[in-house]
Amino acid sequence: MVSLHLALAVVLGLVIEGKTTCPNPDQVAAAIRPLLREEISGADDRLVLRESRSALIVELFDGQGALLAKRELRPDVSCAAQAHRVAVIAAAWQAELSEEPLPPAPELKPSEPERRAARLWPDAPPAAARRNPLFLGSGLRLKYAPNGGLAGAIEIEAGATWGSWGVGGGIDLDAARALHEADGETQNFFRFSAELGPTLRLWTGPEIQLRVDAIGAVLFADRASFDSGASVGVRVIPGHPPVRLFFDASAIVWPRFFHDDPQSPLSWFEAYVDVGLLLGGT
Repeated sequence: MVSLHLALAVVLGLVIEGKTTCPNPDQVAAAIRPLLREEISGADDRLVLRESRSALIVELFDGQGALLAKRELRPDVSCAAQAHRVAVIAAAWQAELSEEPLPPAPELKPSEPERRAARLWPDAPPAAARRNPLFLGSGLRLKYAPNGGLAGAIEIEAGATWGSWGVGGGIDLDAARALHEADGETQNFFRFSAELGPTLRLWTGPEIQLRVDAIGAVLFADRASFDSGASVGVRVIPGHPPVRLFFDASAIVWPRFFHDDPQSPLSWFEAYVDVGLLLGGT
């Protein structure tokens, strides 16, 4: 005998009982009524609803109290939707036990609270495709040194950006320049350089970056020798990925730490402007 503190409902002979409030037996009975045909209802079967901390437990017993089926449902939907879930499961169990076909389920229309909630909390739009942080670039540089004048250079670079920060590096090949020595002689020189350093986005629309690089170079003058330096500059990048122009203005310092001829008239300072194309990046 079912105790009085249990809520009860009967649909075509199927007894629905439980202490649950979301859904309660009456809600399940209302949802199951359109699904359960009289010829497949179990006159002695009991559908019992129980709540645990993390699930709604649905159990089907026969008239002798034997457990016929059991299912646990996550409480992650509204009470009306949960009642519909339970009704479909119970009707399917009854149809399987009776070997009769299950009628098609009616469309579950959202309740007024659910419609209001949908207006307050609309579905989030699909996330934008994540852009590839990697980029490749190539450009033409115009360099100036007090002793050597103007010269062109070709540069190829690669790197990655994550939000405001990034890292980039590349190689740079100068055209030959004339070095004027103290005795009036002239000598050609050029550098093959590799550079690497961080970037910081200062502004967007157009994007403006601060760039700092450490430079290692092979200096070709009267002989090949190692030279090191550092650069700081600003890059302007109008447009949007995947293909953008860029414009640089930078200064380079060659402190001559490793150069073995401190009396060489090579300039310790250079400046350059740069224009090129970037492929990729965020």
